[in-house]
Amino acid sequence: MSHTPYWVWASAYIAAGLCALAFLALDPQPSLLLASSAGVNAAILIWSSYQCYRLRILLSPVAQTLIGPGLIFYYSIGNLGARIAGDFRYAGNPGSLDYYPLTAALCTFGMLTFCLTSFLVMRRYLEAPRLGYENLEWSYWQGLAATILAAVVLVYLSRKYPFVNGYFRDVSGQMDIWLSASVYYFSLLAVIINTSVLAKGFTRFHRVLACGCLGTVIGQSVLLRSRTFMAVTILVSLFAYLTIRPQQLRRAFSVAVAGIAIVFALGTVVKTAGGVNTSILDNLAVLQASGVSVVRDLNLESSLVDQQYRLAGLEMPAALLACLGRGATPMYGEAMAAGLLQGLPNFLRPAGDYSERLAITRHFQNTGLLYGDAIGVPLASGLADWGAPGILIYAVMAVYAVALWRICQWSPRLFTALLMTANGMYFFDLFWENNGVFAIRTIGFSWLVLSLLGPLLAPTIASRTELETL
Repeated sequence: MSHTPYWVWASAYIAAGLCALAFLALDPQPSLLLASSAGVNAAILIWSSYQCYRLRILLSPVAQTLIGPGLIFYYSIGNLGARIAGDFRYAGNPGSLDYYPLTAALCTFGMLTFCLTSFLVMRRYLEAPRLGYENLEWSYWQGLAATILAAVVLVYLSRKYPFVNGYFRDVSGQMDIWLSASVYYFSLLAVIINTSVLAKGFTRFHRVLACGCLGTVIGQSVLLRSRTFMAVTILVSLFAYLTIRPQQLRRAFSVAVAGIAIVFALGTVVKTAGGVNTSILDNLAVLQASGVSVVRDLNLESSLVDQQYRLAGLEMPAALLACLGRGATPMYGEAMAAGLLQGLPNFLRPAGDYSERLAITRHFQNTGLLYGDAIGVPLASGLADWGAPGILIYAVMAVYAVALWRICQWSPRLFTALLMTANGMYFFDLFWENNGVFAIRTIGFSWLVLSLLGPLLAPTIASRTELETL
């Protein structure tokens, strides 16, 4: 903490104060507990984000738990829109707003537990890594190869299967099933390779080529309809760049914010057209047919839903607390078991539907959980299984994140496999859905791809002399 500069503390205090004041001034039913907890949450996330930057672990599962797309909003100011909209907001669960104050306080204790476990108890594993992203070395032509591979996989799947609402439908055959589930990871591999080339490029040609490849991948992400993934591609590139060039924080951050604003606006147009597009080319046609006024109007319309629904990270855990308050019993591990079973390949798990979210929805629907797909934070997993003691899931998350980061540093290809999966696409509002067996499966598949394609994609280890020239 003594190494934290004054501007980080100032930013944390200012964010906490403004967030608390906004809740007290604009919330129709102001709560001191909610206002103060939301403000503290914002401060914790700002402070912890800097710790990840200083330790050069921005690409780690630890950082992804703290700095995923929109997480600072999910834990703090993003919930104000739901409070203002009231009980008749979009996809609001009955009684959940009454539990936002308690949920925010539990999140505060949870995030403190996560930070203390990661940055204090297990700090030595973060300070002395076996391998870091800055140690990995790729040639410029590998960045081009990774970009082409990402495009080829997408084109191949698009020609065979309809692409509806962000998913390839009716996919058949084991290879195609694996490819459709991993289409995002090929794009992220291209991002981490080209960002490395960009940050380390010693010639203008290498840097220009890497920038072009990054632009291609980010543009391709817009056609996939997931605004979260659009933000992830840019955040991964930002964090990768800062890991190699930490002294260029302000410049890189400004470029990333501008990029996210642009792709988010374009992504909203594609997402809004979900009822008419059945292929990647349909998404491209929608963008081509949209003028500036259409983009503006669709984003204004979407912002109303974003404010009262998509930014309210307290909704799902608050809804579960409301159900528990009505007499529902915790699931005592059933949600965790369902999430872990979901991670198994189809041919290994028993027949039936397995999903942590589905299990939670079925268990709590009779006590008032109307929208099991509500936005949430990992606290929801702990509450569903154990009630209030489930706050300890943040300690489990911290141990898991540090251990996964450490284990995958055993080899360059395994480490690259972790980076290209972005630990289950960064933001996981239900912890067991995207971790455990699922994480092992995705990392294993990515490692297999890197092993099969060998020198085409796999990195080498930079020499000490090369690192000292950066």
